[in-house]
Amino acid sequence: MKTIAFLILSFISIAVFGGEKPYRLYPNPCSDFVYLTNDDGLEKLKQVKIFDSIGKLQYNKEYSDINNPIISLDIQDFPAGYYYVHLIQVNGTVNTMAIQVK
Repeated sequence: MKTIAFLILSFISIAVFGGEKPYRLYPNPCSDFVYLTNDDGLEKLKQVKIFDSIGKLQYNKEYSDINNPIISLDIQDFPAGYYYVHLIQVNGTVNTMAIQVK
């Protein structure tokens, strides 16, 4: 007999704590763009990777000298579903967040 489990996620925005201040991704769920911000600024951010629910890399961008307080991530070509956003800092710390694309 097989057991099937479902995880239902519903959220408007997500904050993950990495260091002193949290990263924020919004809106969530999203459809065209998702925005990333941090109260301390984004100077420590080195790279953003987004993986789909089966672990396939869908987005990969490296950053240097970020002067803007907000980064927009273009997800308009992503199929609907759940994705994991990995925020990689210059010191190697990885923060992971989930987003829903509609």
